[in-house]
Amino acid sequence: MARRTERVTIEAEGRDQGKTFVITEMDAAAADDWAMRALFTLANSGVPVIEAVRQAGMAGLAQLGPEIFAYAKYDDMRPLMDTLWDCVAFEKDPAQPLIRGKLKNTQIEESGTFLWLKLAAFQLHTGFSWAGAPLPMGVNTVAPPA
Repeated sequence: MARRTERVTIEAEGRDQGKTFVITEMDAAAADDWAMRALFTLANSGVPVIEAVRQAGMAGLAQLGPEIFAYAKYDDMRPLMDTLWDCVAFEKDPAQPLIRGKLKNTQIEESGTFLWLKLAAFQLHTGFSWAGAPLPMGVNTVAPPA
């Protein structure tokens, strides 16, 4: 089975409006490693991460939600966020969705877009959602082409 992908189109007013990005799921080993590093980073930051959540990996992180990362130090979280960022690609031409390029920071012109794309990557990997609510700030996920 192929890794999951999700197309995310920015709908918010601004310079990134209409741009589409593709988020691709990490392979299972990389995702498990990411989840364990995240849980241990949280635990080392003093967040009481119970053993049942620690053993659940990505599913455990979904239970905690992305806001839990606010309790960790930025320097500790940065490598984890960079790994999520590696899952994001820029869709150069929505008419040809299979043509994607490695994301360059210059392709994003609004600082808020960075956060929402990382949140979308977290959601893709964990299945986390706020009662199925769409991403905030005018970000819309669209189904991949058939």
